[in-house]
Amino acid sequence: MDDHTRCYDTNDPLDSFKLPKGRGGVSVLWPSQWSSRIKKLKDGNERIIAILITATKDICLINAYMPTHNSDSLSEYTECLDIIFDIIQKYENTHRIVLAGDLNGTLQTSRTNKHDKMLRNFTKNMNLTTGVELINTHTFFHHAGNSSSQIDYILVQDENLVMDYKIEERSCANTSAHTIVKMEIASQMTNIRKSNQQNKKAKYKMQWEQIDKKGYNSIIQNSITSIETEKDVNIQLDMLVEAMTKAGKKTIPTKLLQTKGPKWKASPEVLIILNACREIYKKWQSVGKTKDHVLAIELKKEKKKLRSKLRAEQAVDRQKLYQQIIDNPNTQLFYRLINRGRNNNRTTTNCLKINGEYMFLPEEQRKGFAQYYEDLSIPKEEQYDCNYLNLCKVRQSCIQEALQECTDIPELFSESEIEKAIDCLNTKKSPDEYGLTAEHLKNAKETITPALKSIFNNILLYRKVPTSFKSGILTPVLKKDKDSTELGNYRGITVTPVTGKTFEYSFLTKLNLESKTDLQFGFTKGLSPIMASLIISEARYEEKKGSENFFINILDVKSAFDVVQHYILMDKMIDQDIHPVYWKILTELYNDLTSKVKWLDGISTPFNIKQGVRQGGILSTHLYKVFVQDLLVELEENALGYHLGNIYAGTPTCADDIAFISNNENELQIMLNVLSRYANEHHYTIHPMKTQIIDCSKTKSNFKWNLGGNEINIAESGVHLGIIRAEKNECQVNIQERIQIARRTKYALMGSGVHGTNGLDPPTSYSIYKTYVVPRLIYGLEVLPMTKANIEQLEKFHRKNLRHIQSLPERTSNAAVLLLIGALPIEAEIHKRCLSLLLSLLNCGNDKIHQILTRQVTTNFDNNKSFFTRIRKILEMYGLPSITQLQNNIPKKEHWKNSIKTKVDKFWNEKILADAENKSSLAFLNTSNLEPNKPHHVWNIKTIPRFELRKAIIKARVMTGTYILQVDKHKFTHYNVEATCQLCYSGNEDVTHFLTTCPILSTTREKYFSEIRETITHEITAENWNNVFKNKAAISQLIVDCTKYKEVLNNSNKLLNVIENKTRNLIFQLHMDRLKILEKKNE
Repeated sequence: MDDHTRCYDTNDPLDSFKLPKGRGGVSVLWPSQWSSRIKKLKDGNERIIAILITATKDICLINAYMPTHNSDSLSEYTECLDIIFDIIQKYENTHRIVLAGDLNGTLQTSRTNKHDKMLRNFTKNMNLTTGVELINTHTFFHHAGNSSSQIDYILVQDENLVMDYKIEERSCANTSAHTIVKMEIASQMTNIRKSNQQNKKAKYKMQWEQIDKKGYNSIIQNSITSIETEKDVNIQLDMLVEAMTKAGKKTIPTKLLQTKGPKWKASPEVLIILNACREIYKKWQSVGKTKDHVLAIELKKEKKKLRSKLRAEQAVDRQKLYQQIIDNPNTQLFYRLINRGRNNNRTTTNCLKINGEYMFLPEEQRKGFAQYYEDLSIPKEEQYDCNYLNLCKVRQSCIQEALQECTDIPELFSESEIEKAIDCLNTKKSPDEYGLTAEHLKNAKETITPALKSIFNNILLYRKVPTSFKSGILTPVLKKDKDSTELGNYRGITVTPVTGKTFEYSFLTKLNLESKTDLQFGFTKGLSPIMASLIISEARYEEKKGSENFFINILDVKSAFDVVQHYILMDKMIDQDIHPVYWKILTELYNDLTSKVKWLDGISTPFNIKQGVRQGGILSTHLYKVFVQDLLVELEENALGYHLGNIYAGTPTCADDIAFISNNENELQIMLNVLSRYANEHHYTIHPMKTQIIDCSKTKSNFKWNLGGNEINIAESGVHLGIIRAEKNECQVNIQERIQIARRTKYALMGSGVHGTNGLDPPTSYSIYKTYVVPRLIYGLEVLPMTKANIEQLEKFHRKNLRHIQSLPERTSNAAVLLLIGALPIEAEIHKRCLSLLLSLLNCGNDKIHQILTRQVTTNFDNNKSFFTRIRKILEMYGLPSITQLQNNIPKKEHWKNSIKTKVDKFWNEKILADAENKSSLAFLNTSNLEPNKPHHVWNIKTIPRFELRKAIIKARVMTGTYILQVDKHKFTHYNVEATCQLCYSGNEDVTHFLTTCPILSTTREKYFSEIRETITHEITAENWNNVFKNKAAISQLIVDCTKYKEVLNNSNKLLNVIENKTRNLIFQLHMDRLKILEKKNE
């Protein structure tokens, strides 16, 4: 039999004296002849393992032993569910999922402890089932007969996979407290290795850093000499696109990203070695393939050389990516990093449900998507009130007639406006349907700007928009936690031509759109969505002081961006005080729109778009804000909604994320009536089932709210702008959610080496963790009034991750965990976000925000749950200017950022160092040299082999007092175990004895220590050596943490690095020799 086994102490080996009860581990066993078709996965932890089985139906089998239910098991149980979630997410699109094990929670509704509720919710969200009707047969029986329950399961996502499911009867031969659970699966082992590379096309990526920029611009310049004399914008644009495409092919090298078939891409150097291997093999084959032949030996050497070269190239590629992330972190690099650890065969869904039937062929799926989005784009006028629409049509018809006689020429585009528009384009994005990206324009900005100016101005002069601007490639993107087989669960994101995006950026400045309400946030410089969340929090916790009601209504607009009525939108644009010609161009932009669906490396036939503002377009969000703002204005003019003092704050909104807040149930119903009428007039639908009202009142209301005749769901919680709004325990609910999101982000990064042993070096791992995990952990928490207990939950999660990154045991001092890696507590990170938000509030040009700020600072100073009371205390804590002082003299963003960093870092560094000074376990850790964002010298292993990480981990444990020696066992067992060294029995085994005294280790010690002594005496003389290192305590300090003697060593970082390497080797070798001797004694 073969197996995949993981024990409780796999990652953190424990001596037998401290083995925890009931945590042996998990194991999957199979016949040895199956091993070639089974792959062990690194995913999971000491409680969860997984394997992939190649069969007629490929299977991902997850084995779990979930934590036993007790008072403090909830956090660990949640963590295990998140690990299972991550494994399922990785492999569910390519494998059938099977989850088996002791889940320590029941799916039976008769029991309702916290584990049970979480497990039932998890299996529901993941579509996991036994595949048969559950019977209440118990699988666990307490050894003392106190209780029994059903907690052992085998669960699948595909019910058709289950042929039989059986819970065995109890047997006297079974000494376990659990009975046997069996499932027979409809799949057979196969020797055929599948490949889903068959229909793939070769993909190339342009290497923009290697562009011949001079040649690129020269070719374009020569190709567009006559473009400014041409008056037809379509011909002009075709000339420019063709010129950039032609120049790109000739002057920009390409890199192969994906081959056509199941081949792997190889560098030119690897190809040379690979061809040499093939030639040697042919020669060896021609002489009979004798194992002892000289060619066989030569082939073996050449293959070794090939593998070595491949590993070296992969290592260089990895290091480049990590350095890019550290130097310039962004979302694209984050997903690239995650995908390195994902299943290589991961694709989009295997099938789609179209008109009640499952479609597996890519062509049918593309056609299904195209039909779905085409139908979505057709106005359903018969479902709504058309009076307002008809008025819009009449009004626009009159304006169109008047425009025919209008000869007024608006302000034309300047070259500087076009250059600014080009600068706004995002790089490293997918090419448009003409193969162009932002880089094509940015690398020829000076060359093409006059041509673009001519095209854009001709658009204004002749009132004609190029046909290509109206076309786009739509990519369906699955919404979060939705069923991947349902078409309606995909959001259509459109990639428009890059030249069209440039025009829209330039045109946006001409339109100069200004919001009519100060309660619209997002997609405007200086107005982030978090400001809308802040308004809701201030309103809610204002009411908490009194006994008034408080209601939050979170609205869900069905397919918001896809159902915007073009006639109504253009009618609203008439009232935006823009030039009539600009309005005409805007109508042309949205007339005769077409899209194509991109899906599984193919593109559908084009279809017409008759309504909606395309998600992904530059103007889309701005136009949608215009489309919806009259609703917000109407509510505010009629004073419908919550007032913070005398300041209206009833409708904090970001694009289609609208919330109504009110302290009067009848008022909220009137707001809903206004919304229902407005939505009916404007031809869009508010989803009655997804729209929620959260009653945050102390005394709950019995009022039944309705929207268009449909009763609205009264929910315990709902999500608005990424923050959960809950009727009670709002902070706690959000913290649990943030921890879960951060944990899943962390697990997604695990496959890329962001973990302890055998992964990346801890400083690199921490940099990635700080860049991608910490922001997700604390998002939105700056607007919530968290207690010390709330913050401590975050701190525990944070410290646990830092321990994991550094492979430090749980008993490591909190101060050491932070100091060694140069990290700050989570509270400090939240404070930095609070202070950054304060500057954003002071700098924004939003009158509503300034009114609320002034009001809260002057009249609400006694409300500890107000952001402004909390920020006042934070400013005092760090010795920063008061809010009033900052209002009178608003600092520059960069200056404020530097001030925050300096003050916060200094405060927490002093606090952590003071804590470290009181820890006896840190006697050998030199804290005088440690500061935030500066890892300890022990982790200076970035450029050396990965094996050195294991050595550094052992040394870090010695440094932090967590390396278990006999004196530690003596203390941990309440003096039941002797403290005497088990190697020499000549004294108590503490760090000094282990490193400098034990005679059994003297040979190894002298071999390595003589090199250290020789290196140091060469720099500081033997006399100084004898003066400084005159006792074993000083020598132990040198070996454990040589930075203590930095001044003695002439402040030479080079010398410190050399000594660090040598002492690391000494400690590791002593550790290995000690283990070997102890193992022999125990045999």
